[in-house]
Amino acid sequence: MPEQYCDADRDWIQEQLLQLDPTTRVKIAAEYARVYQEEWDKEPVSFR
Repeated sequence: MPEQYCDADRDWIQEQLLQLDPTTRVKIAAEYARVYQEEWDKEPVSFR
């Protein structure tokens, strides 16, 4: 699983990752976490 993800998406993400071979799964999980965090940080909110 990615290090960062929305809890509501956990089951769907896990389902998708299990369709991939292990090497690709690791790469995709890392990229997903990177993009998720990048977009999270862009949100213009004063609270979290």
